[in-house]
Amino acid sequence: MTIRRRAREIALQVLYQLDIAPGDPKEALTLYFDNFRPSEKAR
Repeated sequence: MTIRRRAREIALQVLYQLDIAPGDPKEALTLYFDNFRPSEKAR
């Protein structure tokens, strides 16, 4: 899987999370990266 594709998947997952449970986008990203460890390039 390419880095660009992985970054898009991460963005979609965080957007879905915000759609289901509205909140602060920065907190949603922090929560995602605390629980899942994508490569630094995908961030």
